[in-house]
Amino acid sequence: MQLKIINNSAACSHVALSGSFDCEGVAEIFEEFKRNVTDRGLPAILDLTEMEFISSLGLRTLIASAQELARHKARLILYNPQPFVLDELRTAGLEKECPVTRDFGEAVRLATENR
Repeated sequence: MQLKIINNSAACSHVALSGSFDCEGVAEIFEEFKRNVTDRGLPAILDLTEMEFISSLGLRTLIASAQELARHKARLILYNPQPFVLDELRTAGLEKECPVTRDFGEAVRLATENR
């Protein structure tokens, strides 16, 4: 699992995850993810284009991050998940916690709009 920082501005975090977001993957990037997404307390766009797999622990990590950001009146936006990952997100009901979109312009709009 890899985490790539695309743009962490003063207004929004934008990172990409690639690989398998399973027990090992979460352990590999958890501290970096927390530092660059959750701890900033800003809206965050999470690019899932190269995420191949997500386990229940990966789903719980995203839910906890979305809930933590919500305490700061910020959102976690999930951008461009692959079909398998999208099915898992929907099955887990994650769309209730954070929006999912394949349109980057919409992701930016959702991240920056007032809640």
